[in-house]
Amino acid sequence: MQQLTAQEQQNEKRDRLLRLAQVFQRANSVIALRPIKVHIVNQPDGAPAWSGANDVFFNEAKISDKFDTETLLSIQGLDFHELAHVRYTPRNGSDICLWVIENNYWKAFNALEDQRIETLMVGRFPSTVNWLTATVAQFILNTPEAIENAYPLLRGRRYLPLEIRQLARKHYAKQENIVALGEVIDEYRLLLFPDDTERAKELIARFAELLQGDNLADPNGHEERPFHGHESSDSRPAPKREQERDRKNAEKQEKELDKEDTQSSSADSDSDNSDSDEEDSQSNSSADNSADDSDDDSDSNGNGAGDSDDDDSDSDSDSKEDSDSSSDFGDVTVAEDSDDDSESDDSYEADNLSRHAGAGGKSKTANSQEVTDTMEEIIQSVTEDLMDNLNKLSMQVVGKPLMGTVNAESVSRADYRSVSATADLVMVQRSFARELERLKANYDPSWLTEQRSGKLNANRYMQGASVRTLFNKWQSGRDDVTAIEAVILLDRSSSMQGHNAKEAYKSLWAIKRSLDKVQARTTVYTFDSHTHLLYSADEKADTTVRDSGASGTTQPEVAILNAQNILATTDKPIRILFMITDGAWGGDKAEESVRRMKEAGVLTCQALLYPNEVSNEGLERCRHNFEIIKRIGEAKDILSLGQSLVRTAIARRLVSQ
Repeated sequence: MQQLTAQEQQNEKRDRLLRLAQVFQRANSVIALRPIKVHIVNQPDGAPAWSGANDVFFNEAKISDKFDTETLLSIQGLDFHELAHVRYTPRNGSDICLWVIENNYWKAFNALEDQRIETLMVGRFPSTVNWLTATVAQFILNTPEAIENAYPLLRGRRYLPLEIRQLARKHYAKQENIVALGEVIDEYRLLLFPDDTERAKELIARFAELLQGDNLADPNGHEERPFHGHESSDSRPAPKREQERDRKNAEKQEKELDKEDTQSSSADSDSDNSDSDEEDSQSNSSADNSADDSDDDSDSNGNGAGDSDDDDSDSDSDSKEDSDSSSDFGDVTVAEDSDDDSESDDSYEADNLSRHAGAGGKSKTANSQEVTDTMEEIIQSVTEDLMDNLNKLSMQVVGKPLMGTVNAESVSRADYRSVSATADLVMVQRSFARELERLKANYDPSWLTEQRSGKLNANRYMQGASVRTLFNKWQSGRDDVTAIEAVILLDRSSSMQGHNAKEAYKSLWAIKRSLDKVQARTTVYTFDSHTHLLYSADEKADTTVRDSGASGTTQPEVAILNAQNILATTDKPIRILFMITDGAWGGDKAEESVRRMKEAGVLTCQALLYPNEVSNEGLERCRHNFEIIKRIGEAKDILSLGQSLVRTAIARRLVSQ
């Protein structure tokens, strides 16, 4: 089975990254209120992303070839992080940066600065929280051993779910430094430059002392060296007044977080370390509260914290929104308006060039099940929240939406009896298999589409497509483009008893065996009140029909969600969902799952078992977002379903995606 050549794969990846850069460039410029350029570079020894004064750089050598949910979450999170550096980090000639370099404190400065700039970023743009959370959670999931040294890097990221911060605290190797680290981080993360430069130096020096011996595996992958050759000197961070407002926004959010953390901590006490954890939590909470109180009531650190809440309310009412930032990121919520302020000093220029880890790909390192389970739950939660925005991003970069995985109950094996297939049923199966073979006969897999050179595709030319995708190229032996992943769902509820159940299991066998003949991976679930696995993807249908009977109510949700997870994670280019049922069923979550699969390119088809003719209105009532729906009275009628399936597949050019 011949795949794309390495060069062709690289070209496709780079084209997608260039489209991604265009999306980010437009949105970043809206958020930054000035032109921000996004560059794609190739540096095998570099980090996945870094930034300059007016630039963000993505390293294609460190980004996964698969533009799946995990990769897009990571890339978008990295972009928001780099944009935070563009907005808030002091520039390359500033007193603080020169001092950091002179004293070799870059690791400590980076660790503190990451937490400070993200505090300001989420204060101003609350909708960035999920993206940044996903980046951190994915990093810990992929490199679970990093949790032992993560506390100094995550303490100040107060937007993170409490569970992540508790794990970082619990597993930190140097427990004796917990309180001291908390005091340093909590103060530094609310500093403003250039006013607080001298205090920042003291805190950085103290932080570096506390970090001695730590092997920090930063979720943002910062290296100790400051520069990476993309310097700029014609820009500045966000002006002082804007930084003060963003800090106040962060303080407001954190007061709410403190309440939530307190409630969560009291509800979820740690039975193994209850006494020590409670003591640590109290001292930690005290440090948090003292930092918040000092920021609200005094100006002892030069933070401009003496501004009253009334003044803050006035700034809220100014209401000049940053284009409301409904951008290519999705809807980026702006917490407050910004006023361009000339108080900022041009001498505070820095290249910053933060170095970042991990856009896609997983470590094989063994890890604590507690850490794994927690990170997976958090990633699943934020992915569901961000699915609409991820789909928009995927449409712009890949040309089709993502499907995404969902939380689905695990299922047990089905009980069944074996019934011999009749000669008539074997003939039906062979006819259905011939329809599937037409995928290869009617759409030759040797033609590669959307290429840089080759035979001009007139349709794409007329549609105004990019010059990089206007051609088709011949390449023999590419049978892989017709590989199929299929899931069949069979309704075995009590209403199916008798004739319908008999014909349903026969139809199921014919479809399953036909798919086996074209080397498709096909999973089969039955559902009623519960869902059961009748065939795994690697099992083949033999010459007997598996009959699992009929009983219970019609509840397809668990079966549909399991199907979504299979079809969302397969690498097969053609994905098909079949359902065999006798009528209507309910469930918004199930119908939404079918819709997502259809929009993500899955071919969805339903066989409605009904002995009599059904009006178009009747069929529509039973459609449930399936693209193809056909009434069948008995097993032999599934041939019409196969014909519609193949016609639709060819028309949609599924094999070329």
